[in-house]
Amino acid sequence: MQYQIYGINVQAGCDHKCRFVYAALAEPGGANNIAAFKNTKLSQMIQNMPLRRFVVGDNAYVCSETLLTPFSGVDKEDPSKDAFNFYLSQRRIHIEQTFGLMTGKWRILRQPLQMHLKMLGKYLCVLQGYIISESTRAIFLSTILKVVKESLCA
Repeated sequence: MQYQIYGINVQAGCDHKCRFVYAALAEPGGANNIAAFKNTKLSQMIQNMPLRRFVVGDNAYVCSETLLTPFSGVDKEDPSKDAFNFYLSQRRIHIEQTFGLMTGKWRILRQPLQMHLKMLGKYLCVLQGYIISESTRAIFLSTILKVVKESLCA
């Protein structure tokens, strides 16, 4: 029974290699995804994406020209829309896999933590990308140094 444990709404994006490209510990766990999403830079980044570039989200988000979400309700009964939902879910699964890889690697995340979560989240997301990446380690090392420097100055 985990009713006495607080959660955090994390808004994150990943690439096709299951590396986090964006992560924000946005709101308390009880906040809905739309409110948390609007309070992050991710929302503006997606709105300002170039034409024909898309981000895939689940149906907790509002579909737009750059944010694709699945059809729901009676719309998904249409065979072409059902096919769209299937292929969209094949892309969306990457974020679930990314979180699964992170919690599998960093088992400390499976238990209540008593520390400053905002910085821990940033560190773990950067380290997750570093571990997955084999060809771009220098980029991730510079990112780690940048995040550490920002946290020390904050």
